[in-house]
Amino acid sequence: YYMTVNQFNANSLTWGGAGVAALDRAAMVAGNPASMVYFDLEENLEYGGMLPADFDGLMAPPVDAPGIFAEWDDSSWIGPSDAVRIWEFAVDWDTPEDSTFGLSGQPNYTIPTADVDPNMCWYDSNCVPQPGTSVGLDAISDRLMHRLQYRNFGDYATLLTNHTVDANGADHAGIHWFELRDNGSGWDMYQEGVFAPDSDHRWMGSIAMDHVGNIGLGYSLSSSSTYPSVAYTGRLSNDPAGMLPQGELLLVAGTGSQTGANRWGDYSMMGVDPHDDCTFWYTQEYIEVTGSNTWKTRIGSFRFPNCSLGPNGLLEGTVTGLGYCDEDPAALVDAQVVIQGGQDTYTVTTGVDGSYSLLVDRANSPVDVRVTYPEYEIGEATGVTISAGTTSRQDFDLRWLQPCVSVTPD
Repeated sequence: YYMTVNQFNANSLTWGGAGVAALDRAAMVAGNPASMVYFDLEENLEYGGMLPADFDGLMAPPVDAPGIFAEWDDSSWIGPSDAVRIWEFAVDWDTPEDSTFGLSGQPNYTIPTADVDPNMCWYDSNCVPQPGTSVGLDAISDRLMHRLQYRNFGDYATLLTNHTVDANGADHAGIHWFELRDNGSGWDMYQEGVFAPDSDHRWMGSIAMDHVGNIGLGYSLSSSSTYPSVAYTGRLSNDPAGMLPQGELLLVAGTGSQTGANRWGDYSMMGVDPHDDCTFWYTQEYIEVTGSNTWKTRIGSFRFPNCSLGPNGLLEGTVTGLGYCDEDPAALVDAQVVIQGGQDTYTVTTGVDGSYSLLVDRANSPVDVRVTYPEYEIGEATGVTISAGTTSRQDFDLRWLQPCVSVTPD
């Protein structure tokens, strides 16, 4: 696991620079004591608001690939031009002191972007207008928005993220989004754009890509005549570069304004369902009834019609634990399911009903499946066939590792 923090000095609360950390996921998932490798970037106080890359998709990053971190900076913060900066975090768990972050804390890549303006309302939190009140909402335009999506397509990888900008020089909030690609020779800009199609403000965005290259962008929507609402838009993989031409749809229309604090969001989330790698899920807040603290959360989904399982197949099943003397079977929650095929290894955990599901590239068929759960026998299945566009099922009944003792009365 990777994380970033914005640090402030104790007592004075003055800016203390960025901090980055890697945590031993394998140990944490197993419930064991876990190590952390941490870098304090206090000697480079100009850096902050970083995001660690967040993986989606079937194809894992290359073996031993470093973690990826990014931030965007305006030329007025760090010259000479607007740019996205990329750091690589190489962790050495055996010798932690040999771990590295960037080039002695400096970025591995500095990639110029379009010249956009992040200065919304001079960074005052009383900014984005709402109907019927003088209270504005915080545009939080000084940093990247959650999240920095990473996806590996094999012959190239992508990074996708967004942030809020002043789209017209008059404090009109729009969303600057961009896609970086690495074709094997390092990260570079592939496409970017600013989405601000009309007089409504759009901010607090989150963006993601499905497995065929379609992009979905969700965000907050508000103006002096539009209550804070949740909307989304997108592009197909073959749409013109830098454009989001698939139209805007409302996930939920707001019916009230926030009249208390200015702060808004912190943050929103667009993800792609691992069940089909096509369905986008978005969560964001909105206002239903005017008041000081009346926000609500809405979760919704959508998908583009050109996205299907393609060369992938769905593997699903249920993991059940057999009780004492193989009686009283019950679903095992959080059982670890490891799927090995070809050069790829996938790991998922079971849900509250003991079920698991995962899209698997048919090129890795057949696969071997191994299930573990504390105090239960290991479950294994070999040679499970994965076919394109179909569902394969593999259930497991794990026996409790307690002796079954029967007593015959005299």
